[in-house]
Amino acid sequence: MKKIFTCLIIFLSILNLGLVKSLYSDHKAFTKGDTVTVIITEYTQANQQMGSGTNKTVNLQGGPGIGFLDFITAFFVELSSAFSGSRSTSQAAKFSGNVSAIVKDVLPNGMLFIEGSKVVTVNNEEQTVYIKGFVRPEDINKDNTIYSSKVVDLEVRYQSSAPKARDGGILSTILYWIKELLRIIF
Repeated sequence: MKKIFTCLIIFLSILNLGLVKSLYSDHKAFTKGDTVTVIITEYTQANQQMGSGTNKTVNLQGGPGIGFLDFITAFFVELSSAFSGSRSTSQAAKFSGNVSAIVKDVLPNGMLFIEGSKVVTVNNEEQTVYIKGFVRPEDINKDNTIYSSKVVDLEVRYQSSAPKARDGGILSTILYWIKELLRIIF
């Protein structure tokens, strides 16, 4: 009986220390080193429109000449000019995907600092997605995922090693590839 009581006390103290997780709760990221999957669904759009215009009219009129200037008749001159211009700019970007991140730090207020990256190579083109930000533990879903809209100070970077399309002649294309080759070597 004494051994059972001792074992029960040790087991309960282990539970209180957090060394054993509850059988009834889902494992969600709470501590340094835990992982969480960020579901990235970002869409940005910006529009700008601008317009300007000017109108200018000059009227000049004179009467008939007097004396030796009587050969001048009455006249009326009207000069006008108008200018108008407009400009509009529109830009939109959509980015989606999943990236797993590691809890790097737990702040005193309970917020989790997460950071992670994902590298995918397709047809010898390397694509890297990097994320970091702060997460509230209560925003993490049961399946240990979180939407990017819930990440505070979210930083998402996408980088691809795909060569950029070049506009130009044969000489500029050759110089571009030489530059890229030297960049890879050195």
